[in-house]
Amino acid sequence: MAKFVFNLESVLRARKADERARQLALAAVQREQAALEDELRRIHNTIQIEREELRQGLVGNEVDLRAARMQAASTVRLEGQARRVVQGIAAMQPRLEAARQALVEAMTRRKAVEKLREARYEEWITDSKRREATILDEVGLASAARIAREEDESNADRAEDQRSSQATPETPNPITPEPAEAA
Repeated sequence: MAKFVFNLESVLRARKADERARQLALAAVQREQAALEDELRRIHNTIQIEREELRQGLVGNEVDLRAARMQAASTVRLEGQARRVVQGIAAMQPRLEAARQALVEAMTRRKAVEKLREARYEEWITDSKRREATILDEVGLASAARIAREEDESNADRAEDQRSSQATPETPNPITPEPAEAA
């Protein structure tokens, strides 16, 4: 049986490569977003720790105002950093959505070529089965014709043998003597 050849295989490979590139691009944007989210979590944890230290510093008889001002200033600075990180995450959303959309489009284009490949493969299977059935029919007909020809030849030989045996007169048997006449 012949091997299936899809004439758009190179197009399919290109579509798969494009889809893979789009996946990698999306993954890069997602890594950037994850890094910013990690940074935001780290900043919030640091703010929580400093607020707790400030609270503990304000409890008791002695309050170090200078240390309290420094911790408050540090907290304000960290909150500013957090706002910038949140803005960076928000600014990343359109890039993330564009990368997702590009990946969806690449997947759609690849799937379209794969469906075409599947359809062509099914056509090829159907055509192969039809050709095989035609070949088997031809072999069957040739075999039947050969058998019929052999039977005709055999029947003709038997008919010839019967005609020749009916046309031959009876000849006396040379071995058996003829009966003698009574004297």
